[in-house]
Amino acid sequence: MEEPSQEMHNSPNSTPAPSLQVEEPSQELYNAPDSPCLGHLNWKNFHALLIGIDEYPPELRPLGGAVRDMENMKKFLVAAFDVPEGSNLDIRQLKNKDATRANIISEIRKLKTSGLVKMNDAILIFYAGHGATMPPPEGWPGHSATPPAEGWPEAAEIQCIVASDVKISQENRKYFANGVVLDRTLAALLHDLADSKGNNITVILDCCHSGSGTRDALEPEIVRGVEFKDPEGTRITVQKDYDQETWDKFIDSGRGSVIDHKYRHAGLSSHVLLAACGSKEKASDGYSFTQALLDYLGTASLEALSYVVLMRNIDPKNRLKLQHPICEGNGKNSIFFDVKEINVGRPTYDVIKENGRLILCAGEILGIIPNTEFAVYTSKVFTINSTLLGNFIVDSVGTTTSSLKCTPAEFELIEHDSAVASPTTPSQNKFSVHVADGSICSCVEVAIAKENPEDRCGRPQLNTDGPSNNLDLILGLSGGEVNFFYPPLSKVGTLGLERLHFTFPPDPTLICRVLRSAAHFFMYLNHRPQNSILRSGVEVHLCELEETNGYQIMGGKIRREMQSKRRLNPNELLRYEVEAAKAGASLDTVPAYGIEIINKNKDVDLFVWAFFFDCSTLEIRQYYEPPVVAGKTMVDPTLPSRKNNLEPLPIALNFRNGGGQLLRLQLYDQQLLDVGFLQIFLSTKYLGGGLSSIAQAPPLIHIDGSWAGFRKIRLYEGPTKQFERGHSDIWDVITIPLVQRATGEHQPKDNPVATNLYDQYSHS
Repeated sequence: MEEPSQEMHNSPNSTPAPSLQVEEPSQELYNAPDSPCLGHLNWKNFHALLIGIDEYPPELRPLGGAVRDMENMKKFLVAAFDVPEGSNLDIRQLKNKDATRANIISEIRKLKTSGLVKMNDAILIFYAGHGATMPPPEGWPGHSATPPAEGWPEAAEIQCIVASDVKISQENRKYFANGVVLDRTLAALLHDLADSKGNNITVILDCCHSGSGTRDALEPEIVRGVEFKDPEGTRITVQKDYDQETWDKFIDSGRGSVIDHKYRHAGLSSHVLLAACGSKEKASDGYSFTQALLDYLGTASLEALSYVVLMRNIDPKNRLKLQHPICEGNGKNSIFFDVKEINVGRPTYDVIKENGRLILCAGEILGIIPNTEFAVYTSKVFTINSTLLGNFIVDSVGTTTSSLKCTPAEFELIEHDSAVASPTTPSQNKFSVHVADGSICSCVEVAIAKENPEDRCGRPQLNTDGPSNNLDLILGLSGGEVNFFYPPLSKVGTLGLERLHFTFPPDPTLICRVLRSAAHFFMYLNHRPQNSILRSGVEVHLCELEETNGYQIMGGKIRREMQSKRRLNPNELLRYEVEAAKAGASLDTVPAYGIEIINKNKDVDLFVWAFFFDCSTLEIRQYYEPPVVAGKTMVDPTLPSRKNNLEPLPIALNFRNGGGQLLRLQLYDQQLLDVGFLQIFLSTKYLGGGLSSIAQAPPLIHIDGSWAGFRKIRLYEGPTKQFERGHSDIWDVITIPLVQRATGEHQPKDNPVATNLYDQYSHS
């Protein structure tokens, strides 16, 4: 293999104009915390891999702040944990020449194999250095033999972090980049790590996402990004099988890539990602994202700090200038370094101060109505240093935020980054059930009485007065076990599903769990705005997916190799009939489904959240949500408005580069039919993590032959501060029924138990 002269350009002109004054890395001294601000966490259950690279090969511009940031991160961690004298925090470091591609991959793998790292321990992987993007190699999605005249589309480019042994090599007269760690390689490594050690993983990347590390007259600042070019100035990429031995084990599991296009992180379940900047932005090597992060962490109360609240409050003086840090991942509403159960049983929302008003970060889209009373606490976790500041009344409600009435003195009591509100009264929504068997009436009454009164706050009121035209569930007894039936004329019953999947002997505790989950389930399944005006301009398509002609990977498929095979058509009742795997069968036996959305509205940008409501278990799974952006910056809308009368393009939420989880369906034991609903929420305003409180786990799981309750993890909901792109404040929802059938099977027409119960109900 011939080694050519290496050219790794940071910009089209690698030498800056003589008149420019380049901003050097900040030399501000970092002051570590005076006391252990992470002392509430066990230091033995924390592990960190810190990577910092300033020194690169001569052809590539060196940095001056990456190693500084790595060392400051270590100082913070050592000071923040309460480590006894004579003991050491588990911190692994790779600096400059030691941070080779092989060593980076090896150290991440060691976290998986280390006996010191236990299941669900907190793991931090920190990288500061150059980042890059490259065109897709031959055979990869989006590849073209001739570079597009308008440049490679953002969604097709691959991204990477740049190791210290980076170089350009030549083979068969073609130039290739080496010594980088690809986005899909990192994704595969984190996938394996999460499977072995749990998903309490935080990844911090302080580098350029776009690789557009240019330096011109308007931006005379050192940034952490490079481009790879051949001697003629043409952009180059890696070989098509680069790192394949690592990522070909990356089975499609709903986990997105690590550094990728703006929608690709929506389904991250293996880790929480804190990224220095957004798509096509530059990460500064001067006052860096890491410095802004540490400046805030050194002053915040960390025992109750969520990732979302962290991102909202870093860099209050806007010193990061050209970059807007992003937080993504399913766990972003959890406590920093600690995925834990918080405020189970009651909804909670951020309270912030804005223009002399107290703003509740929840509005009509989450069911808030005027005159609702909220108790406001100092801490996000009610059991940790939490003080009740007072009760406040909602005096006005918007789509995504509400205003709390307060006096000037009360206003001053609220700290900007630490207040949380919880409703003190039940919701005005009604949840109606009918107890069809008198022998279990007393058990149901005990179940209702056993519920913590505080847990009823903010939740629908339970109505057990008897039959009505708006029943949600019917409780009956069959074979000595409690059954939960859907009324035949209800939204679910008309689709053919007769009951919830679980049954159990009369038990007030289990009944209470099911009724509470059912109330939450139907509250949001039936939630609608007073005026639905957005959905008429939005098309939603359910697509059956197929593999592309890309890589054939043993054991699974790379996520972005899925494409639409065909769009499904609803039947005459506007229901979609989809295939589901039988209980115990492999999901590979049935198609995967994707969601495409088209925004036909002119001049109306939309943000989208997608949920699947499982009517057999009452589980609500979130399939897509926008990322969280630091400060007051608007993230790019999920559905940009239609421009200049151009035909709007479909946006894939959970396939291609969408990042959300693929929709694969499976029936439960003894089922031949199941029913679920895709619920698509639309908003003209950015909500951050504001709809995550809709998702819920099933109330019961099957353990050793019987149904039992388990600890539901309801993470603290900390939506990002609301900022309008325009003057509109509108929301809407689109509901899509999915009838799931086993291939080649037909659901029996009659269920004797259900029929008898319905007869009993109809004559009672």
